[in-house]
Amino acid sequence: MRNFQFNRIMEQPPRCPLCHRPMENEYDPVRKVHVLACHFDRIAIAVTDPLVGHWEDRAEKIACPNCNAAMRVFFTSTGYMQAFCPKKKCGCRVKTCNADRKTMPGALSNDGIAKA
Repeated sequence: MRNFQFNRIMEQPPRCPLCHRPMENEYDPVRKVHVLACHFDRIAIAVTDPLVGHWEDRAEKIACPNCNAAMRVFFTSTGYMQAFCPKKKCGCRVKTCNADRKTMPGALSNDGIAKA
C-alpha cells in the first residue's frame, strides 16, 4: 500500500496548500531524501511523510489573527507549520520558527513525556 501511494505521488505531485501551484518532486542531497517542494512559498515535505496531501483533511479551521478569515495551512510530521491568509488586503503569514528536521529537537522524550 505504501509503494502505491509513493508511486502516485511521484507521478502526480499534490498542489501546494498555500498557493495551489503543483509541488515539485526533488532530491535533497543533504538529507538524502526525495521531497515535494514549493519554491514560491519556500516549503518542502518528504515524500514519505504520512501527512503529504492531507492538509485539507483536518476538521478545525485556523482563523487569521488579523481578519478572522480561514487560513490556508501547510504542516509536516516534524512539527513545522505555516499558515497563510488568502485575502489580498491581509496576507498574514504565521509559521513555526524552525523548519529544519536535522536541527529540530524531538517532540517526545523516550518516556513519552513532552520535553520542556
